[in-house]
Amino acid sequence: MSQRSRRCWKKTFEDVAISALGPRTMDACARRRAASWTMSEKRYNERRACALAGIDPRVYRRASTRPADADLRDRLMDLSSERRRVGYRRLHILLKREGWQLNWKTLFRMYREKGLTVRKRPSHTWLACVAGQWAVASAQLGPEYLWRFRRDQTSAGRSTLCLTACSAVAGSAF
Repeated sequence: MSQRSRRCWKKTFEDVAISALGPRTMDACARRRAASWTMSEKRYNERRACALAGIDPRVYRRASTRPADADLRDRLMDLSSERRRVGYRRLHILLKREGWQLNWKTLFRMYREKGLTVRKRPSHTWLACVAGQWAVASAQLGPEYLWRFRRDQTSAGRSTLCLTACSAVAGSAF
């Protein structure tokens, strides 16, 4: 039996699935979990499990020294839900005022891990401008009509906005 045949392993479906994910799709924590799952469920040795997960065995054994900032993460979520239009830079200032000691890079990493972004402003509909007329028109025509705003442009280049009522049944417009 040759040296090469001893080193080749028979790949199972899980092996192919873990190695197909590649190094860029999983971070080190996810690769570490994949390696430990392979060792516990499939009874692979550490070297083989780490090779399949695409992680070095030394990285697998290394314990994280990062503090578990559960209180800070909770406060970050609270502040971001209170102030939806505030980004990580403003949140950093607000947290520093409260006495939290952290730099902006740490805050930005937490901000991304939580999936937070600056929420877009709600689009201003023209409904607010014609609210009184809208209520009168909808009361007269009834709920079976669909209301739509139509935008058009004149030959001079001015844009116009029209509120139209369409019959939901016949599809005709006023």
